[in-house]
Amino acid sequence: DALAAGAPDYSTRYILSRTLSRLNEDAAAITLLEALHRTYRDDLTVIGDLAWLYFKTHRLEEARDLLVDAIAEFGPDRDLCMTLATVYSGLWRYDDALREYRTSIELAERADDRIFQAVAYYNLSILHANFYRYDEALAAAERSLEMAERPSGYMIRAELRELQLAEEDAAAEGGWHPPPAEEGWHSSWHSSSAWWTRPAHGACGQDRLRHGPGLRR
Repeated sequence: DALAAGAPDYSTRYILSRTLSRLNEDAAAITLLEALHRTYRDDLTVIGDLAWLYFKTHRLEEARDLLVDAIAEFGPDRDLCMTLATVYSGLWRYDDALREYRTSIELAERADDRIFQAVAYYNLSILHANFYRYDEALAAAERSLEMAERPSGYMIRAELRELQLAEEDAAAEGGWHPPPAEEGWHSSWHSSSAWWTRPAHGACGQDRLRHGPGLRR
């Protein structure tokens, strides 16, 4: 109706894509974003949102390719790098995910964006935890809270401390061995739901941060 009434094409379609995603109508949202991307190839907000929806719908290779190509063409962007890190984590590519999280954090430091850093360190904590690197996960969670006191930061820190204690108790009894990576936290933590900063299913999940409405046209 808004388009028929003469509303701006770009902003209307972009807002509609976000609304559809909030309603979990992901296929329709993806169709809109793909059309926008064909018209506005240099729009990083559209690229980031489309990649995130690919991730959300388990199209990880497409998300990776879209983000890698965009970063190669337009240069590093902290939003795109953090989303790419999450995608790499979903593909069990730890080193690549770690590199992209560190890049996104470095770019946020240059911009003095502490909220973004808090989200990125939180996601980095999840990455470490998925690979049973609990000391590094806890350090990243602490760093997240130093940047900003967010409820999810306290929750992940508490869960990590509980896991460390359980591991120490089990190891003392000679009965704990880390399961294969694919049986770890990844299945419960690596998920996505609403737009903007997104807590996933359960207490702790990958966050994604958007800055402003993203309407660049």
